[in-house]
Amino acid sequence: AERDDALAAGAALASGRAVTVGIRPEHLVPCGERDAVVSGPVEMVEQLGADALIHVGHGGNPIIVRVAHGTSPAVGSTFCATADPTRVFAFDAASGQRL
Repeated sequence: AERDDALAAGAALASGRAVTVGIRPEHLVPCGERDAVVSGPVEMVEQLGADALIHVGHGGNPIIVRVAHGTSPAVGSTFCATADPTRVFAFDAASGQRL
């Protein structure tokens, strides 16, 4: 079921409106290049007990993906991730208000 506070997939936003997109690290899931919402070079892998944090370069905005411990892509390799659209949030860039 879609959450009321999530931005619905395909939702229309005013043309030219600046937004900030928010996705929690645990809501990103590794995937193939074809299905990727974000992708980029692996900058660092942090092993944290039960989890690992994959730091992925994505333009000027690095992305962190939380995965199960033991996942350890090579630094410099391309890492692709996708997200459930109900877990992707948009915020007005000027006010910070959730859309």
